[in-house]
Amino acid sequence: FFPVDNRTGSGIQNLRKRIQEIIKQDKTIQKEVPVAWMALFDILMSRRTDASFLSAKQVKECAIDVGIHQSGEIEAALTLFHERGFILRVCSTEVLRDIVVIRPQWILQRLCRALFLDIDWLDIDKIENVGLEDDFELAEAKALVSRDFLEYVWDNKQLPVDFLIDLMRYCMILSDW
Repeated sequence: FFPVDNRTGSGIQNLRKRIQEIIKQDKTIQKEVPVAWMALFDILMSRRTDASFLSAKQVKECAIDVGIHQSGEIEAALTLFHERGFILRVCSTEVLRDIVVIRPQWILQRLCRALFLDIDWLDIDKIENVGLEDDFELAEAKALVSRDFLEYVWDNKQLPVDFLIDLMRYCMILSDW
């Protein structure tokens, strides 16, 4: 345990020192990667300001722009970025494989809405106006949701609803019944 005081900054040096010690011991951190991978990483991270996810096609275009042309090398770079927690890349279904999440916090925000962990956005009048009051009651009482209700909850026509549903299945948060 490393106590840190955010107001005075005390304890930060001890925490930094310990993190550096651990990093030096982790051989995977010391793995060298091609400069092109780092260029791809930089592009993906810079896109976070405009987007939470990219299609696999968009990522491939970014990779080609930095000189990565082979799909195997693109996948290896994405796997590394995923393992390090910078992106979310799941390849177990075609739908999941087609989306690369470049801002993982976005997934948490979407899932919190679907699981009613974030209810500040709920407006019962709007739910009734769009004809989803029965869906809401079923979700609230029995944790059963319709696709229409999930589309409403995720509140954006541009969201990859199929991706989010498949991800929930993959994480065993959702079961088809």
